[in-house]
Amino acid sequence: MCIETMMNIIRSSRGLEHEAHWDKSPMFSIVTVCYNVKEKLEYTINSVLSQQFNNFEYIIVDGASQDGTHQLLEKLQSNDKIKIICESDKGLYDAMNKGILASRGQYIIFMNAGDGFDSERVLKDVSGVCTDAPRIYYGVSKAVYPNGRIRSNRIFVRKHKNMLYDVFDGKMPNHQAIIASRECFENNLFSVDYSIGADYGWFAECIKRGIVAIPIDFCIARFEVGGRSSRPTSRMSMRREYESILRHKFPVRYRCYRFWNPR
Repeated sequence: MCIETMMNIIRSSRGLEHEAHWDKSPMFSIVTVCYNVKEKLEYTINSVLSQQFNNFEYIIVDGASQDGTHQLLEKLQSNDKIKIICESDKGLYDAMNKGILASRGQYIIFMNAGDGFDSERVLKDVSGVCTDAPRIYYGVSKAVYPNGRIRSNRIFVRKHKNMLYDVFDGKMPNHQAIIASRECFENNLFSVDYSIGADYGWFAECIKRGIVAIPIDFCIARFEVGGRSSRPTSRMSMRREYESILRHKFPVRYRCYRFWNPR
């Protein structure tokens, strides 16, 4: 479905949906960051704008793309649900931070270019579950492989009663399946000192602060396999960054955990 058609559908339903949900349901901020991925971005935009729920804002942070993304985003300027930031940035996590700082919602979801909601009902379904703050909710995500194969039911499975020990093992929910209350980002933005592990550092800090992460029985998103973090060389870099994060945030406790739980 083209973006123009999607926007017409949204305009025709906005009044009724606003009356039904604005005062009764939480507001979500959906953040998409992109750079020179016009075709993937259009898929993600359609996925967000097709949601059967109106109480959300959509923030697109483009790093000054040169592939026609600007022309695509110009078509969205008249939609008052969408905020567009188009400027150079210092990388992925800097762009994600810009989206956080521009957001107004009670809960923030990152749906980057190439990712998409699993269905048109996701926000409507989770709106009745997301009721507490500070809180992290996480659901199922589906991995989509280049050959079109989909691996479903990819949900973060805890091995330890204390989630901090799962973090020490380098585990966290897929970021596309995370719905985080905005309190989780107070004095806890993504560190631009890391190139691939800043979302893990953010999650580790949340758990350190005692913020509860709750699984929910919904499939939230589909994401493409083949991204940066799935490359073998990137996995090595990611592991090094994870170790650096843990040593910095938990200098004593992490050493003790590793002593009693060697790899």
